[in-house]
Amino acid sequence: MNDENRDMTSYLQDVGLSEYESSAYLSLLEHGVSTAKQVGSAADIPYSRVYDVLESLQSSGLVKVQPGRPKKYGPVPPETALDNVKQRKQAELESELASIEKAGDLFLDAYNDDTGGYPIYDEIDIFWSYVGKSDILNRGGEMTEKADDRIYKVTTENSLRRIVTQHNDVLRRKSEEGVSIKIISTISDLSDAYIEDISEWGELRHLSDVEGRLYTYDDDRLVLAFKNDSRERYVAISIENQQMVQTAYLVFDHLWDVAEPVSV
Repeated sequence: MNDENRDMTSYLQDVGLSEYESSAYLSLLEHGVSTAKQVGSAADIPYSRVYDVLESLQSSGLVKVQPGRPKKYGPVPPETALDNVKQRKQAELESELASIEKAGDLFLDAYNDDTGGYPIYDEIDIFWSYVGKSDILNRGGEMTEKADDRIYKVTTENSLRRIVTQHNDVLRRKSEEGVSIKIISTISDLSDAYIEDISEWGELRHLSDVEGRLYTYDDDRLVLAFKNDSRERYVAISIENQQMVQTAYLVFDHLWDVAEPVSV
């Protein structure tokens, strides 16, 4: 098989034909009307399989059969053949979708009859990330953009540097929009430039021995971030649940009361 035929065989397989079906159809396009034996020989298809292959091509609308002894097979022109394949696939999909819809309706009817309807649960969205601090920062940026009331963070000094470097502009904009921003961190060698940036849009307090990260946004979004046991990768859990966030605010308020204000 030359490279051109190999490419066309691959394309036909992408359309949905098997390797034998693709080879048989290309053989018929090349050689014209042929017997099953001739197709099998030209397309290198075992004789025990060639009739099944040709019947499948016929049912798919790619081959026409000329009655006789022996039967002969001719190719349907490619444009028409591909239209036939698409129409058949569309009919199969519509039938499958109809079956799914019917089964789904039966399930819902049975479920509602049995339970009296769906109970209402608090929605909790949990997001896990094991791919490093950049993903956690990106997630924090998305939540910062959505915040319209308050952003409270407990974080390490290194993470605070990254937050200021990456989110300084959006935090300043949120502060101008009236969002309250408070940060607790262990401050040991944070430069005055960082502290000045923070003072433009938020309040900063020092607390010793902060190793984890707790970020709250408005009344319903919380991110917990930390290094895993191997100390090689960062892990983050993002939760959207008012009860969890209110509990986090109780922790934050206690830490805020005992932390020391930081200024340049």
